[in-house]
Amino acid sequence: MSRPDPRREALYAETIGRAVQLHQGGHRGHARALYEGAMALAPENPDPPQLLGVLAAEEGDHARAVALFEQSLGLNPRQPATLVNLGNAHTEAGRPELALDYYGRALQLVPGDPAALVGRSVAYAAMGRLEESLQSADAALASAPASAAALVRRGEALVKLGRLADAVEGFRAATLQEPASQVAWLGLGSSAFEAGDRVLSREAFTRAAGIDPASQPAAVGRLQSALTPVAQSALEYQTAGGEFAAALMQFEHWAATCPLPTGVERTGGPQMFYLAYRDEPVERLLDRFGRGLARQLAHWQASRGLDGRRARPAAGRGRVGIVTAHLREHSVYDVITSGMLTALEQAGLDIRLYSLSAETDAETSYAATRARSCLKGPQSVDRWARAIVGDDNDLLFYPEVGMDDLTLKLAALRLAPVQAVAWGHPLTTGLPTMDYFLSGAAFEPADAAQHYSETLVRLPNLGCLLQPGTLISSAAPAQTVHLPSLGINEKVPVFLCPGTPFKYLPATDEVLVDIVARTGDCQIVLFELAQRPELSVQVFERLARAFTARGMDWTRHLRLLPWQPKAAFRSLCQQATAVLDTIGFSGFNTAVHTLQAGAPLVAYAGKRMRGRLASGTLEYLGLGELVADTPAGYVDLAVRLATDAGYAAQVRRRIGGAVGTLYGDRSAIDALAEFARQALKRARTGP
Repeated sequence: MSRPDPRREALYAETIGRAVQLHQGGHRGHARALYEGAMALAPENPDPPQLLGVLAAEEGDHARAVALFEQSLGLNPRQPATLVNLGNAHTEAGRPELALDYYGRALQLVPGDPAALVGRSVAYAAMGRLEESLQSADAALASAPASAAALVRRGEALVKLGRLADAVEGFRAATLQEPASQVAWLGLGSSAFEAGDRVLSREAFTRAAGIDPASQPAAVGRLQSALTPVAQSALEYQTAGGEFAAALMQFEHWAATCPLPTGVERTGGPQMFYLAYRDEPVERLLDRFGRGLARQLAHWQASRGLDGRRARPAAGRGRVGIVTAHLREHSVYDVITSGMLTALEQAGLDIRLYSLSAETDAETSYAATRARSCLKGPQSVDRWARAIVGDDNDLLFYPEVGMDDLTLKLAALRLAPVQAVAWGHPLTTGLPTMDYFLSGAAFEPADAAQHYSETLVRLPNLGCLLQPGTLISSAAPAQTVHLPSLGINEKVPVFLCPGTPFKYLPATDEVLVDIVARTGDCQIVLFELAQRPELSVQVFERLARAFTARGMDWTRHLRLLPWQPKAAFRSLCQQATAVLDTIGFSGFNTAVHTLQAGAPLVAYAGKRMRGRLASGTLEYLGLGELVADTPAGYVDLAVRLATDAGYAAQVRRRIGGAVGTLYGDRSAIDALAEFARQALKRARTGP
């Protein structure tokens, strides 16, 4: 055994100490170099690889983090903190089932270790084992009642379970325990917003911004908290609009003055999801938000040396990437992504898939066989951006932007010379990094180009390729729903309102009341949103007040059902008088489901694409008589279907004869393939 070298030991202590200081100060590059120097000075010491693993994990390099933590454990296997860190790295890399073993080993060494219990809670949540996730968080809190980390984790677990009121109280307790915890304030802001307390949400995000003024989640959260998922009155709806305009000015100032945002890697934010559901021109607002977000993320991108516009080969097979959080059986995949793959194959391009979500199924595997590569999540923003830029894509396609936070962050970066978004979320992104918006001509009004910050590309007809099995399998087992068992009176006209709750605005409540007032004895059936049933209850209660204000007994006319499986919904459509499309933000999937069931659909032609999805589909099928262009006309159509049996039967026959036109139209695929070829030329030669 070699004798200790005091000078070497002193140099090691100085080196590792300085490295830790630099690491804590955010100077990762310098810290890395010193950690590596310390590892060379003391190769038998487990601390340098452990600390290098922590740094790699912070940078989103989970594979390197795992290797370094394993190296440290090889030198000393009895390190609870390193076992927890290794578990965390596996969870972040999408392997939570492996992580559980390392948390278990840590708990054997230190029973009740709060960090291991918190990590195990996160892993259970990633596996969908939500009750076990909460139990592990509760165990962490029992072991360390004063732990803000345990309180925060419990709040996160409660959010996953939909117990928003309890989550708010959990995060509030965390802020009281550790007022300087930005994570606790961000959690409180998010949960309070989802619970409908916009005042508390704004206060919490403001406190988070006070702790770190450069925090992107805090800045975006303050803006988002001005919106409301479901307004309880026309006044609340109008007030929220004014508050958002004021908050947007504050966000723009932050974006213009903050040199480099922090918290970009944090899950959540920055989408303005509920802004899309306001029935008013929001394009300018989205443009201002998008420009501010892209400006900030451009600083972040430059700080990491990622250049999405770097020179590509002038010849050779074109490379195209598809970035999506829904590469599985999902309406976006079924309607948009699957056909996009067909078009890009037809264009002869080299396809790479970036599947942001950890959720997979048979469609994920099938899609992967159609591409050169398929990188699957979860990964950090940094790792995704590096992977996409590293693949040297000429073109980058996003089936949707606006439904998923990570997708929006990546779309706000310039990762390829030409970037395009399809209509999976049917309105402009407002992002200067997005060059083209791929839409369906059937959905767009004559003045549509002015509704987009991107260059609008009108693909023929519906802008997609539908087959008989799209959205609902033609081979799905038949199911007959017994209406009385659901509290529905089968002897009176029944109108289905299957839209998500944030599509129902206070201004349209009177339309439904008018339909009932003129039809007489009938029922309106709404459906609970499975993930957020309380929002559906809020809409239901608001409608009940509107009926009461008109002197009508809402208990006779309103029903609220649980969200239905596809086969059950099909049966309900077949037995209903009509399905009423939402006014303001229409529903394409609902329209297709309804028409596949052969049921009458009452639609309203809005002024923008998002309000024309059902009406455009009906017009394309030659069923324009079911489209209204005024609220009064909408009421007239619904009442006629309920009171004129001959007309209703005629409509059903016409739908049965026309619905086949939905399927097999390849014109949009051919047009998208040609667009991709021309976009490739622009990517390689310039505009």
